[in-house]
Amino acid sequence: MPELPEVEVIVRGLRKSVEGLTIAGIGINFPEIIKGGNQRNIHRLKGKRINHISRKGKYILTEFSEGERMLTHLGMTGKLLVVPSETELPDHSHVIIEFKENSRYLIFNDIRKFGKMVIDDKGGKIESIIGSLGADPLKISADEFVDILSSHKKMIKSLLLDQSIVAGLGNIYVDESLYDAGIHPKTISCEIKPEYAEKLHASIQNILKSAIKAGGSSIRDFVSENGDAGYFQIEHKIYGKAGQECPRCGSIFEKIKVGSRTSSICVNCQPPPMPKSSPEVYRDCWWGQ
Repeated sequence: MPELPEVEVIVRGLRKSVEGLTIAGIGINFPEIIKGGNQRNIHRLKGKRINHISRKGKYILTEFSEGERMLTHLGMTGKLLVVPSETELPDHSHVIIEFKENSRYLIFNDIRKFGKMVIDDKGGKIESIIGSLGADPLKISADEFVDILSSHKKMIKSLLLDQSIVAGLGNIYVDESLYDAGIHPKTISCEIKPEYAEKLHASIQNILKSAIKAGGSSIRDFVSENGDAGYFQIEHKIYGKAGQECPRCGSIFEKIKVGSRTSSICVNCQPPPMPKSSPEVYRDCWWGQ
């Protein structure tokens, strides 16, 4: 699933490609991709100008003239592609948006159909989604991040994946950041000392910025709005590398489960925490296997 860097790459590309353009028409091949009310609401966008495109966690928010809004989530395999109108549409192109100013289409393409588009309605669906999101890891200060960790009693990986606490991170960048900061993913957040929490904050922001600069991580399906793959995957230090050698210390990366999520860890660089309050959460750490 695209995470914060991949969504940010798409948003920046769409700003250059379609921000300021006016919608001439909308074609729909799979209406079920439109959620949160009457699927025909999307046709209200015809004749509207795209005023601004931004990222909210892993969501893309498009704001139109006259106050209309559209929220897009890419799901696991979703793509937003900008293509010339004479191009043959790729398979699985579910929503096709045509513009007045030039001969280009904006296409929502999704092989597995887990993505979604939400159009503003009287039920306030978009506001309820945005309002449920936590802090943006690129915008939050170190002090605010320390306060968040100290106010929750959750395993740190589970906390960072909780979109209501920190919005935008997923398995890739959490594993990379925890390894960079030398923190075991099962460490209880409120038991992380402030200096280590600050180090983790710096790791998260540095890695996210590097990933955005590299165009994101293209492991399976991700491409930018113009179809380009990212290349940050070649910079991954630990994600998906269980069984391989740690570049820092030479230990072999191990695979563990944190909640329902798989993690790769270095048992030397990310020493397991000493259980203080809830020993049971450590029962399947590496030393118990």
